[in-house]
Amino acid sequence: MAAAEIMIFSISLCATFLLARLIVHVFFNKPHLPFYRKQGLNMHHFHWGLPLATLGGILFIFETHTQLAALLLGIGLGMSLDEYAPSLFLKTERKQELEAYYKALPHTTGLFIMLFVIIVILAVLA
Repeated sequence: MAAAEIMIFSISLCATFLLARLIVHVFFNKPHLPFYRKQGLNMHHFHWGLPLATLGGILFIFETHTQLAALLLGIGLGMSLDEYAPSLFLKTERKQELEAYYKALPHTTGLFIMLFVIIVILAVLA
């Protein structure tokens, strides 16, 4: 990895983490703002960060668009890491967690298969 990619990754990771913290603290618990919506899904910035980090990692594996890969990986990890520690302290019931896992199984399996197919296609084309 070149110095430019390391710099892009480091800046995007730190900036995203700090921006996520700032947004949470500024807009936290203000349901009248347009950022606060609940429509059946519990979307957090972790859910946006993981796909970005995955895409960045795939680009790095195939050594293409390395600066874009560094940026996506930094942003994705910044979003995901910001959500990691708080998720450890969420109070949930195990029964509810298992129900959510079972309910999401088809979607999770579909995402896994889609990602696997994309990686195989990229490997064949490389």
